[in-house]
Amino acid sequence: MSIDGRSLPEHGTESLKTEVVPRWRRVRRWVLLAVLLVVVLVVGYGVAVLSGWVGPAPYLSQIKQEPVLVAPIPAEELGRVERKSQYGLFGDVNAYVYVAYAVNLPEEEAYQAWFDAYPDYDFRPRMQSYWAPTSNANVTIAITDEVVVPPDLASNFRTAPPDSTIVTVRVTGR
Repeated sequence: MSIDGRSLPEHGTESLKTEVVPRWRRVRRWVLLAVLLVVVLVVGYGVAVLSGWVGPAPYLSQIKQEPVLVAPIPAEELGRVERKSQYGLFGDVNAYVYVAYAVNLPEEEAYQAWFDAYPDYDFRPRMQSYWAPTSNANVTIAITDEVVVPPDLASNFRTAPPDSTIVTVRVTGR
């Protein structure tokens, strides 16, 4: 005992004392772990998006199952172009399939063949083609004397035989 009434530590009791961790340090540790977990999840999702593992629906596999992509009459396929859906920094990119067929029918008969073969589609006239919405996609059929695709895709299609009508079917995500 000391003169002022405070006790002195006894020999050997110093090692028995445990360090008391303030509560704010424990909270800070959990907050840092939570922030680290969120950062890891966000970075992982970003990698999945940028590498094309994840994209907006519908996916290419769903679009490729649309029956209208199969010619209902004897036809020669001139080419096919497909693209997967992807999320983007400046807007999302929807999946699509373009397929072109050469048929030996006039335009009106070719349209009628597609309409008769696929009555479930509600085809509506749209400029120089017909358009039909589905639950997952939009379908466009254009029948002309040339393949109707964007210019950067035209090189993926062969030239049609002379005196044939070309049916271009486009299925895109919504």
